Amino acid sequence: MRALGRVLDWAVTPLGPVQGWPQSLRSTVRTILSSQYPMVLTWGEDYTQIYNDAYSKLIGDRHPAGLGADIRITLAEAWTTLGPMIERVMATGIANWTPALPLEMHRSGYREEAYFSVSHAPAEDDRGRIVGMLAVCSEVTEQIVGERRLRLLRELSARAGDAEETTQAASDLVAALAENRFDVPFACLYLHENERHELAASYGLPSPEAASEVDWRTGNAHDPSPLDRAIGGETSLIHAVGRLVSARGGVFDDPVQTAICLPIAGANGAVLGTLVAGISPN
Repeated sequence: MRALGRVLDWAVTPLGPVQGWPQSLRSTVRTILSSQYPMVLTWGEDYTQIYNDAYSKLIGDRHPAGLGADIRITLAEAWTTLGPMIERVMATGIANWTPALPLEMHRSGYREEAYFSVSHAPAEDDRGRIVGMLAVCSEVTEQIVGERRLRLLRELSARAGDAEETTQAASDLVAALAENRFDVPFACLYLHENERHELAASYGLPSPEAASEVDWRTGNAHDPSPLDRAIGGETSLIHAVGRLVSARGGVFDDPVQTAICLPIAGANGAVLGTLVAGISPN
């Protein structure tokens, strides 16, 4: 980041040439660049941002264009949440701390569910006036999403153990999945009976009929369907799901484009059926 900062033409930014920066700005920037913790500073009424290497990893493909630019543009999708928090800090001079703050991020080419623990503090110029904001943050998305999915796995295990019949187990498993539509927007569980795939339970699609009729084949019509491959023990991804069914999901209720098809085995290891589960678009 130091190398990038040296070649950036700061004269064309609202901060102006580095030689004219106040001592307070210089000192804060040195602190940021020497830290291994993600930090970002905004300075002036244009919210011009300077950040370090650790922070650049959090904003993904918004770097390097974000350096020296308006943070309200770089984090436009999250500004509805972040803006009032930052503006309050700059107006009152009172720092804040928010654990596991949910934010909408666009840093990898799609709308992404993300969580950050973040502190905002006022930044002062040489005369003691509040002219900016210093944020220290860490991403906790894996922790938050991981805990949510672990709860789902525990619930699946509990319900599978309680069921005495295959059809009841299928209904119970799908009901458990339906409680976490952020991660599994839809699910269809088919039991293999009389060489047919009979729908046992589903949710998230327009109707049970839609789940019964689709064979989940999006490629060559002569290829084996994902359901047939699953009976043979194969797990596969189904792309372009929107061509087959209408389904939405994830935190932002976006169209689902990918699903996973996997075999469901019984206690003796024999494949009893197939589960098709939508994958969150976020």
